[in-house]
Amino acid sequence: MKQKPEKNTYNIPNVERAFAVLEVLAKSPRGAAFMDLLKTTKINKTTLFRILSTLEKTGYVVTSSEGGLFFLSRKIMFLAHSAFEDCNVAVESFEAMRKLRDDVGETVMLGTLIDGECVMVEQEVSLHDFNFSGKLGMKSPLHASAPGKAFLAFLPEESFARTIAKVDFKKYTPNTICTKEEILREISRIRNQGFSFDNGEVLEGLRCAAAPIFDSKGYPVAVIWITGPSHRIKLSDAPKFGKKVKDAAMEISLRLGFRRETALK
Repeated sequence: MKQKPEKNTYNIPNVERAFAVLEVLAKSPRGAAFMDLLKTTKINKTTLFRILSTLEKTGYVVTSSEGGLFFLSRKIMFLAHSAFEDCNVAVESFEAMRKLRDDVGETVMLGTLIDGECVMVEQEVSLHDFNFSGKLGMKSPLHASAPGKAFLAFLPEESFARTIAKVDFKKYTPNTICTKEEILREISRIRNQGFSFDNGEVLEGLRCAAAPIFDSKGYPVAVIWITGPSHRIKLSDAPKFGKKVKDAAMEISLRLGFRRETALK
């Protein structure tokens, strides 16, 4: 009997290397120098130069004006956004996001789960003179942010176990949850109330309230959250902000065909 070729027979090494470069740049919002990429990816110098030249030519990587640093371009967000729009989440969220922003007066963001992190894909910026906004593609850790915790809390059991096992409980501020035991207690609370809240757990002075958005099968495909300074989003107001963001998330979920009886366990 003829043996099937192993899966790695079909691998294209330079494609894998190109994605390794993109992943490093995704974690380097201030850019990465050629020598840093060389050290991190361990790719041959000539090969790395060719990969960067190709990515720059195709528009997925740009260089600083001095030419010393490499950055991901906004074009890469088109790919993520296109995949995200497969289930019309972004399209169906615009109206609810803007309405919520106008209601609470704070920035409202929309994100999805990519490679173990919550990635922001859309936002409606607060109309206050002093506000918080982020760059598209901004990432939020799962254990230390309202959107991240909202995803964790409502993932199906198997996905939750797989995802929580990969969480690096990095401490960002004195309020960061740093152990699996603590996050499990927090998740239990979030499931009961239907929304998550963070009290400056990534950035001191910043508070957020978040709720999951479900698709027609009851899977949390996205999360919507309110974010603003702690002097405007007070701890005592957590239930108020939580209810508003939960209502907005449900409005979007219903637009996507969600019904409570379809929720995944």
